[in-house]
Amino acid sequence: MVWVFPYYLPHAVMEYLSPTLLDALIPRSLDPSLNQETVTLLHNLFTQIHIERRKARKMGWRGFLPSRSHHPCWTMRVGNSDWIYGISYVGERFDETSLAGSFWLMAFPNAKELKDLLPKGLRDIVKKDDFYERVREISSNESEFRPFTIAMLTLCARRDKQGMSLILEAPMRRTDADARKIRPLRVAMPLFSALSRSLEAILGAKSKIVFNKEESGNAIVDVVFGLSPVDEEDVGKTYQVEELPLAYKPDEVDQSNKPVIHIVCGFLGSGKTTFIQGWLNFLHTRERFTGVLQNEFGEIDLDSRIIGKETHVEGLNEGCICCTLADSLRPGILRLVQSTPAEQILLETTGLANPNNVLGSIDELDDLVVQGLVVTIVDSKQMSEHPEYWNEDLRLAQIRRADILVCTKVDLVDKESLSKVIERLKEINHSALLMKALGGFTNFAALDEYFNTWLDKKYGLNSRNRSPEVNSYLLTTFGGRLKKVTGNKFFETYTITLKEKIELPELENLIKSAGEHILRAKGIVKLKDKGDVLVQFTDGLLNIESFSDAGTEMQFDGWLTIIGTGLRQLENASPIRREICL
Repeated sequence: MVWVFPYYLPHAVMEYLSPTLLDALIPRSLDPSLNQETVTLLHNLFTQIHIERRKARKMGWRGFLPSRSHHPCWTMRVGNSDWIYGISYVGERFDETSLAGSFWLMAFPNAKELKDLLPKGLRDIVKKDDFYERVREISSNESEFRPFTIAMLTLCARRDKQGMSLILEAPMRRTDADARKIRPLRVAMPLFSALSRSLEAILGAKSKIVFNKEESGNAIVDVVFGLSPVDEEDVGKTYQVEELPLAYKPDEVDQSNKPVIHIVCGFLGSGKTTFIQGWLNFLHTRERFTGVLQNEFGEIDLDSRIIGKETHVEGLNEGCICCTLADSLRPGILRLVQSTPAEQILLETTGLANPNNVLGSIDELDDLVVQGLVVTIVDSKQMSEHPEYWNEDLRLAQIRRADILVCTKVDLVDKESLSKVIERLKEINHSALLMKALGGFTNFAALDEYFNTWLDKKYGLNSRNRSPEVNSYLLTTFGGRLKKVTGNKFFETYTITLKEKIELPELENLIKSAGEHILRAKGIVKLKDKGDVLVQFTDGLLNIESFSDAGTEMQFDGWLTIIGTGLRQLENASPIRREICL
């Protein structure tokens, strides 16, 4: 059954004034002979409102995607709804003074509880693996998705450009027995409210809202800007309302100009820096200004040199970030904010950091930033080859506190081992979004969509409470006594200076002789026959790749940072530093 109904455009009023109001949407005269002037008006609205990302978010928009392979269509999301909306152009009519375009409004469920409300035929369509990919290409699949139609949108514009109206017509409720819990008007209203508010912002005109309920059970909501293009005598009995229901209310993030700070954690060598590089590439292509804060458990900051070629990076190399955050993170954030208009900040912690303690410290920085996601990078190769790692308190803390779990190096393990790793991760943290990464790259668009939904739930409708453990750092700050946590370990680190070129076997022996248990080794070394190389050693695996600093020969000595336990002092090495990470 299709949820549609006819809508007829009343006669337009015969008035004419010099055009002014609609110039903000279309600076030329309206030409009905083009047959898609209302399409142009609607698309220009979407484009203009999304030029300023913060402004779009404040109005409730969570992105839109045009799809025109066959005919004009769009898909979009708004912050106060778990539905994905689709708008499909039907046709356009005009007379001497006005024109009107009709659009199907479709709704696709984006939450399991909504899927269960659908009639069986629609549930079968939603269950298909490529359903959401096909929704994104709605223009090519519009006939298949027509049964998801919930309402009709009509965009009316006066040809003199002195006024326009946006009209929604939708049933108050479904009548078929297996979908009575779905109320089309209620489903459509969050999107309709976002459209109306956006028109107010672009046109700079206050709207007049008129509501009409028909005997058929359909409701008509007409939002008028400027002079009405509709003859009031043809409308019938109406009621004027002051505000549209179910309009999006800006949350804490919307009201703030502070950047959102995401925490990226993961054990040593899990692939955090590579993942961040991929995430930054995604954000940069969408003109999403992002800064990076990196913490090194060592004396030389390697990762900021790798990432910092196109991104503003602040390195914090004064030890474990969860222990020195109050002293080093605040000035680092201030430098970032002053140097770039960052919407987001990615905080890459040392592999030895407990995210609970980092979060507790970030609470003290709410005058500068808004807390975002905790992303934990999990090395699937390490976890599959070392079952004992699943019992380590630090690794478990990183997994349990994650909002997103990213499995890296999935190409280095067989399918059965990877399935076991994923199954174990789900047992430890069933609520996190679980993603796979190959070479540091994953579905960053899905991550972005999850982030928008997560923000709305955290700061909007359903704020989450953190466990008391998160604020443990605050207890020590104010002189409170911190309860002893079992499983804390001391880790050791030092840096070796390598002024001369060395052979590859010498490098391998150097790492092996550094101590009883080497967790991580990384640095930049001059190798004979290879030149300057980037060295990464994790869990017995040595990786070497060419390295150049801004396209020039390296002007500093080679060096290697060693992290582990039971280290032995070697020649040309800095003193061994022994630190505890909570």
